[in-house]
Amino acid sequence: MHCPSRTRQVALLLAVLWSATVIPSEFRNDSGDKNWSDFDSKLHAAGTPPLMLAAVASPSPVASREAVPGPVSKYGLEFGSPHTVEATLRFDIHAPRMKAEEWIVFAAEPPRLAHQTAVSFRVVPDGLPYQDLEEPHRALMRSRTKARDDQRSAFSGRLEYRASLASRRLVEREPGKNYPSPEPLAGAARARWLASGGLFDFTSSDFRRWQRDTGLGRASSESDVDFARRVFLTLRRRLRYEYHDDMDRHASHVAQNAAGDCGGMSVLFASVMRSSGVPARVLAGRWAKSSKPGETVGDVRYFQQHVKAEFYAAGVGWVPVDLSSAVEHDHTAEGLQYFGVDRGNFLAVHIDPTISVDTIHFGRQTFAWLQGVKYYVSGQGTVQGSTFDETWTVTQK
Repeated sequence: MHCPSRTRQVALLLAVLWSATVIPSEFRNDSGDKNWSDFDSKLHAAGTPPLMLAAVASPSPVASREAVPGPVSKYGLEFGSPHTVEATLRFDIHAPRMKAEEWIVFAAEPPRLAHQTAVSFRVVPDGLPYQDLEEPHRALMRSRTKARDDQRSAFSGRLEYRASLASRRLVEREPGKNYPSPEPLAGAARARWLASGGLFDFTSSDFRRWQRDTGLGRASSESDVDFARRVFLTLRRRLRYEYHDDMDRHASHVAQNAAGDCGGMSVLFASVMRSSGVPARVLAGRWAKSSKPGETVGDVRYFQQHVKAEFYAAGVGWVPVDLSSAVEHDHTAEGLQYFGVDRGNFLAVHIDPTISVDTIHFGRQTFAWLQGVKYYVSGQGTVQGSTFDETWTVTQK
């Protein structure tokens, strides 16, 4: 990638985007179950479009059923005992042809969720609270560092996480047994998880045609869970895992091509649910397991990134769904090993993919996925020949 040098001071942009790809079957999580993740890292200079830039459309809520009080669902969620994890993402940037004046780093602050609590997060050095410029203004951190002499051509930092994670499992309720009561989802919160726009382009004619042809409209007799299960099983049968550079993760594209990575599959599942009035969202993050030196997926370095989905079932709460894991690893006749199951081994870093920030020197930038860091540098020289490296270390407490 070319970025011209200039004799006068210029502002140069260096951005790293993290997304997601597959783990082959030989990779396993701490419980022995097969896992994988989507991963992609790209550098782009000022004036060059980012390879995974997602256009942001104004959210437009779809016509939907409001949550109506009624009989208790026949399903419930069982939560395991929470356990604490501490994780550190260390990153190192080397830009030998750059004379930096300021380094700017953005990272996503993990959300507080029913299964992910006691969250703490900090960015070193100089991390301060910041907000996504898009609604609903998700919590981020931004670090601005004036380059010292030893930081003119290199910069290092780290993200420190701590959270309590609990497993979840969708079950049929047993008489006399208590199940957690979910917080009602209504108003603006409900509209947020039903909105179209960006990668969730389920109001497009292409998506609607595909949905009609595949019979994935919701029947009036179907509960939230029953509909979600049918969608999950249909997509599991129809989709194949695919990862390559410049992937289009719009729901309509994944649907028509019957292929995608974990990010694309999660967006597609959530889009089908939203289009039929069931709130759904995408969780981007990393497995709560340390990366290994030199570990790769194919010829791409791998640092435990992954993307999942959730849907909100009335009377139940947010139900976990891992479609890409099912496509790759569930060969059972039932096909439901990754439906309604979360083993408490995944740290969600942010909800839904599209994020917008003010880069100070390069204006507003919009991109998809922030499972690690996105950074910019201003100064003299060129970013050509720059490298980025990281390590992901997790400790179970």
